[in-house]
Amino acid sequence: FVADYDPRTKILHYANAGHNYPILISRNGDVELDRGGLLLGAFRDVAYDEGEVQLQSNDILFLYTDGLNECINNKDEQYGEGRAVDLIKLHHALTAPEIQQRIIDDVHEFAAPMALQDDMTLVLLKVH
Repeated sequence: FVADYDPRTKILHYANAGHNYPILISRNGDVELDRGGLLLGAFRDVAYDEGEVQLQSNDILFLYTDGLNECINNKDEQYGEGRAVDLIKLHHALTAPEIQQRIIDDVHEFAAPMALQDDMTLVLLKVH
């Protein structure tokens, strides 16, 4: 996933190359940023579509790797991205790093007492 964000205009240009779709959480609803193409480097001559989205103040862009949504607990249940989105909405007034820490803590609590089986990366962009 690659993105170019202009904070002056609040326009985000992006393309996804086989990654989990980032989720834009806004007062207008949740939107998966699904423009792009196939897994990067897997095939020759693949075209990638560019997406563009107009962000608004207080929108939150949530990017994550599959180590988050595919995290499994001792009941063999997956964490899923919905739990993280719900946490983002619940703690929307906090800063992006504070929300990110809430998600990380929740994933660890969900997985306990098991150790995480995959690496986990998440990025939050909160528009001012």
